[in-house]
Amino acid sequence: MRKITVNVIALNILFVIGATVITTFLFLAAMRDESERLAKVEQEQGIQTFWRLLRAKGTDFRIVDGKLMAGDYVLNGNFELPDMIQSIFGGTATVFMGDTRVATNIRREDGTRAVGTKLNGPAYDAIFRHNKPFRGEALIFGIPYFTAYDPIRNSRGEIIGVLYVGARKNEFHSRYEHYKVNVIAGAAVISTIFTVLAFVVLRDRKRHLEALQDNETKYRTLFESSSEGILLFDGVIFDCNEQLCRLFGSSRNEIIGRSPVHFSPELQSDGTPSAEKARHMLNTTLGGEAGIFPWQHRRQDGTLVDTEVSLKALTIQGRTVLQAVVRDVTEWEKAEESLRMIRLQQQAILDNIPDLVWLKDIESRFITVNAAFAQACGTLPADLVGKTDLDIWPSDLATLYREDDARVIASGKQVRTEEPLADVNGKGVWIETIKMPIYDEAGTVIGTTGIARDISERREAELKLRENEARLARAQQIAHVGNWEWDILNNSVQFSDELLRIFRIPPGQPNMTYETFLEAVHPDDRQAVNDTINATLHEQAPYGKTYRIICPDGEIRHLRAEGEVEFDAEGAPVRMQGVVKDITVSTLAEEALRESEARFREIFEQNEDAIILMARETLDIIDANRAAETLIGRDKESLNWLGPWSFIVPDDYNPFIAAIPPVDDTTPFHLNRIGVVRSDGTRLISSIWGKIIRLRDTEVVYCSIRDLTQRIRMEEEAQITHAHLIHTNKMASLGVLVSGIAHEINNPNTFIQGNASLIESFWRDTVPILDRHRTENGDFILGGLPVAEVERIFPRLLHGVKEGSRRISAIVNNLKDFAREDTAKAFVPIAVNNIVENAKMILSYQIHRYTDHFRMELAEGLPLARGKFQQIEQVVINLIMNALQALPGKDAGVTVSTSADPVASVVTISVRDEGEGMQWEVLERITEPFFSTKLEQGGTGLGLSISAAIIREHDGTLTFESTPGKGTTATVTLPLAYPAGERNHA
Repeated sequence: MRKITVNVIALNILFVIGATVITTFLFLAAMRDESERLAKVEQEQGIQTFWRLLRAKGTDFRIVDGKLMAGDYVLNGNFELPDMIQSIFGGTATVFMGDTRVATNIRREDGTRAVGTKLNGPAYDAIFRHNKPFRGEALIFGIPYFTAYDPIRNSRGEIIGVLYVGARKNEFHSRYEHYKVNVIAGAAVISTIFTVLAFVVLRDRKRHLEALQDNETKYRTLFESSSEGILLFDGVIFDCNEQLCRLFGSSRNEIIGRSPVHFSPELQSDGTPSAEKARHMLNTTLGGEAGIFPWQHRRQDGTLVDTEVSLKALTIQGRTVLQAVVRDVTEWEKAEESLRMIRLQQQAILDNIPDLVWLKDIESRFITVNAAFAQACGTLPADLVGKTDLDIWPSDLATLYREDDARVIASGKQVRTEEPLADVNGKGVWIETIKMPIYDEAGTVIGTTGIARDISERREAELKLRENEARLARAQQIAHVGNWEWDILNNSVQFSDELLRIFRIPPGQPNMTYETFLEAVHPDDRQAVNDTINATLHEQAPYGKTYRIICPDGEIRHLRAEGEVEFDAEGAPVRMQGVVKDITVSTLAEEALRESEARFREIFEQNEDAIILMARETLDIIDANRAAETLIGRDKESLNWLGPWSFIVPDDYNPFIAAIPPVDDTTPFHLNRIGVVRSDGTRLISSIWGKIIRLRDTEVVYCSIRDLTQRIRMEEEAQITHAHLIHTNKMASLGVLVSGIAHEINNPNTFIQGNASLIESFWRDTVPILDRHRTENGDFILGGLPVAEVERIFPRLLHGVKEGSRRISAIVNNLKDFAREDTAKAFVPIAVNNIVENAKMILSYQIHRYTDHFRMELAEGLPLARGKFQQIEQVVINLIMNALQALPGKDAGVTVSTSADPVASVVTISVRDEGEGMQWEVLERITEPFFSTKLEQGGTGLGLSISAAIIREHDGTLTFESTPGKGTTATVTLPLAYPAGERNHA
């Protein structure tokens, strides 16, 4: 019997240890999986952040002169973005041009950046062979990383590079290893405690069995050898065992004959007097109720010991005595504390799991929850113990959760479900829940446990994916285009919903193969289709084919297919995919048109205007004449495939569609100045006349397109000429006005000059008289000043009057020259520096008004140019005035410079301002007549257009360079009057 008991206890020990080990390893596996999931989430966040930083630099990705560009931002050798990603996430980041690293913070063994090294492995295969991003583990220089790779595409969708972020795998597992050590240590402590307790129980059981084998002798042996103190008393103690002596710290003689209260403190730990509590317990026991209660004893040395006392009444030789079994619970309390610490450690492990974790009893009451669960409830884990879902969640959600528990308990199986959750703030999320049953040793379900993870982002992504798929299906239905995919290795063919509709195949058709597809092809086209596909597979030729199919209802439809093939590393085809366009309507329309082509083909083809016929419902191009092909620069087949959107500029799409009459309305329509784009990118301005005509049973949109570009250009040139004439008349009128003003100014200025000379003569004669008077009579006051001061400043005042009069004469002469009609019939040699200086003098007021920094850098010995002095002066004045008006304040400056280029035989005038600069859209139109950015300030938009016309008449050039925020430079070139070296310089 004893051996069986030992074996049972040993088995229990092994079971507890085994369960602890298995639970520990399962928990560690879950922690490792969670660590790797968090690593993937972090890499995904890193790659998205990298994209946002890169797109902030520019969204036009391209390779220019061997450099990878994002807009104007050069990525080769530029470590700004990779280092920024490292500072945010602590990992590594790389930009690849093609499969070569051009910007990275990954280091070689020598510490240098790994620029120039190649991408390889599964990431290379995913990006460049399978045309998709890569997520997962990859080796980089032999070191495992958690990685995320995305392809970088240019505007044509071609992969021109790769974006990468990642982190070393061992860095993510370091925290896991730390927790792993703690968990294993905790499990070892738990196993050790269970083992020790089991051995203690085994030892006690052994003693009891030995005591029961004998009668009085054996009982005595048990009494004496009991690990618990035993005493017998009937008012005073008349017997006790050795364990009690050790417990009380007294000998048997010191104990016998004394009351048990003698070995107790005056008050128990709950504050009750020991004598009073002892009487109560004695009366209860003598009343027939055995009791177990805590008691505090006092040793002989005065120390207190906590015990548990089991008290019952016995009848020995006809008298009633009391037996008290006293157990020292000090070690037991320590074991309880150890178990409490273990529970705290286990709770800490649960609390470190970011998902919601809980444990319920058979009544669905919470036994324990982790911190994440409590946080979702807005309370503490301890506050949830004993509560049900009805106490925590809204009633509808609580009912749903309890139904899940009931299913788990009833089936005894794991249940995985997706369900809603509302946190304490009312925020609704979706969670994925896994609930499992908990069994006792008999295999009976005694409760449930569960874990829930927030999947709101995943569900939102799935919802967006379904929405995008629905949009794609709708777009395919509208365009009558379907897509297909052929798994060549498994001979499995997948059709999109629209393609199933085109083939008249019911949705969900199983086991579609290549042979199924061929059976649907018209017998007359089947061999040609098969040959074309074989050529694509084996010769890697482009796949494009027009063929017919026979639908299950006997209808014949015309299709146009395009596709491409994916090959494995050995060059074997593994997958083929493409699109199919239903061109039945356009094909039948073409056949109908061919019936009447003999009647109007010659007129159609020989018409000088471009003519295009389109299907009314789909706007597919049915036909186009040679003039249309010439105008647009595309052949008829390309126009049929691409449609009208290949040549109508995007801004005119909606006006074009809106102009087409509705059904049953055949009213002609006209669109003037519609933009047309040729295949080479050239933009034309056209006029479209259209009407609805009927070919057979089909309504067709007839469009006649006429190129208005040349006519509009001639109209604009006429506007410029007209503006020039208007400006010439204005200048003639201004000349008359200026000549009159100059004459009126000259008359009083002549008086000033003559009187100033006479006053100067008077002053020379007056000075000796004043000196003599001062010598004789001393210093005196003249005009409020001492005469000595008057003699000093009067010559300067007189000089100022004469100099001012001279400047007035110079300004008046320049105005008269500017206003004088230019009667020269031919170009003559002109001095460009003189023109610039005259312009400065004429604009001197405006210059001082707008800037404190006007500079002239005139080349010395500048050759003479060929032209008309007044017209070039007009251009220079206009350019300087525009530069002054562009300045933001007087601290900004204008610089006018001249130079000569003997090789090009030109003289150059450059006007550079430090103004706001111009955007490209403004710069492109700056010389258009009546275009101005200063209309509100009185600008006419004619100055630069007339200046450009003048410079063209001089066989020169007028160009502009501008940088927004930095300023604009206008450059004029004029031909030299003589070949270099023939005549003297101006």
